[in-house]
Amino acid sequence: MQNHNIDKLIYKAQTIGNIEPIEYMTPYPSTQALIEGQNIKYGKHIVYDDYNISNYDFYELIQQTAHWLKKQNIRPKDNVIIQELKFPQTQLLLFGIWHLGAVGVILENKNFNIDKSLPIKSVPETNNLFEEVSSYPKRYNPEDKALLRDIAILILS
Repeated sequence: MQNHNIDKLIYKAQTIGNIEPIEYMTPYPSTQALIEGQNIKYGKHIVYDDYNISNYDFYELIQQTAHWLKKQNIRPKDNVIIQELKFPQTQLLLFGIWHLGAVGVILENKNFNIDKSLPIKSVPETNNLFEEVSSYPKRYNPEDKALLRDIAILILS
């Protein structure tokens, strides 16, 4: 009986939130691994009721967004301004940036004038990211998989 409790504790320690451990990816090396891990058990669960988007659907949207970002000349390791979009599109943009291997940049002041010498990129303004990415493939194989220890977000104030 005691071994059963130890096994449960080890399993729980390997689980991040509701994301199940996957032997070949423990510890999770990247954002992609976290999302893939979540999809193994919770892929069919709806995460955005208003849009009827499941975990798996959101993962496909992330991959389409990564394709769209690449078309906008965003590359791995680039710093990319996250524009504020209608929920949950801002989240989608951020996950797409991460999936591409780039870094999200949040501006604390929307009227902030960015010094042109700073290595920061922006994407074209859009009112509907879902429409923008809809024609892109639902599979994206990143050239550079950002590790969890890499910078994910910069905040400019």
